[in-house]
Amino acid sequence: LTPKEGHEPQAGTRSDSWQQRALRMRMRLQSMIREHVWRFLHRNAFILLTVSAVIIGEHALYDYTQRRINISYI
Repeated sequence: LTPKEGHEPQAGTRSDSWQQRALRMRMRLQSMIREHVWRFLHRNAFILLTVSAVIIGEHALYDYTQRRINISYI
């Protein structure tokens, strides 16, 4: 880049612009990642709820089968 007439390049402006550019890119990536995660959860909500219900149900069933049976009243 050539400096325009009457404009001298300032020290540090190049690194400042790189930092600003990196910050903008980081913010853009973070928002894209959030959008992708939200879209994935929204599209697969039924499947995720079904899987979690099955896991909870199996855990409850396992707890029920592992309890002690009190047959002293027979």
